[in-house]
Amino acid sequence: MLKECYLVLAPGGKLRIVSPNLAKFVQLLRQNPDADAKRFMEAKMRFHGWPESPVTGAYIFNRQVRDWGHQFLYDPATLRKSFELAGFRQITEYRVDEKTDPVFRQVEIRTRNEGSDLWLINSWESMAFEAVR
Repeated sequence: MLKECYLVLAPGGKLRIVSPNLAKFVQLLRQNPDADAKRFMEAKMRFHGWPESPVTGAYIFNRQVRDWGHQFLYDPATLRKSFELAGFRQITEYRVDEKTDPVFRQVEIRTRNEGSDLWLINSWESMAFEAVR
């Protein structure tokens, strides 16, 4: 998909990818997740109305993959390398709520209501990369 994006973008064109961050979900499987991970898990369960689970981290991880049809979850290093292999340059990672282009600001709706469960969930679980053709 990244190779196709590279081919159709004009030189100097930008691509922004927001994706679940595998490294974050791996944190959920730890015996004692940190306070941020615990807040995320509470918000995620509440937002989706999922039932309580004795293994909340594993439950969320599995639902994340299965419910949204993910075939592959990237960590930052793997996504960066994928951009490079497709030919992109100026590859930069940003916080999900950090937008560098007005067009990108218009399309991202999950980080507009700071402090909401959706904002907290998306800010914690996702990573955003921008790259230039």
